[in-house]
Amino acid sequence: MDEKPFTSDRKRDPIAELARLIAQVDSHEENTPSDDRLREGTVSDGHDETPELPPAPQLLCGSSYSERSESRAQAAFRALQAKYPNELGGQQPTIRRADLGAAGTYYRALVGSFASAEKAAKMCSELKAAGGDCVIQKN
Repeated sequence: MDEKPFTSDRKRDPIAELARLIAQVDSHEENTPSDDRLREGTVSDGHDETPELPPAPQLLCGSSYSERSESRAQAAFRALQAKYPNELGGQQPTIRRADLGAAGTYYRALVGSFASAEKAAKMCSELKAAGGDCVIQKN
């Protein structure tokens, strides 16, 4: 027997197809227990059931790499904003304290909370193209 792939000369309506698929899912959900019933009998050992997202990358910019005080880190970032307004103008820094033991405590101004390392790299390359400097900080 010669097998041929199924073909149809009838064109599919994508909206009708989507409605059909949604109806299938809805009817399937009516026949299955809800999440609450599935969770009965499970024991939470104190852990959050929501998976933790990886930390968002941030940029460590130019002369704000390390300052001896929080106010100096903020001032260094403001100076960078003035020098690179197109790249940093709308950004708010996060000041992070770094205790380096015998070397002392330093403060760093970090920029952004990027959705991906690629987006952080894009902004960093834009800042470098304008003459600035930055490092992507993985938190």
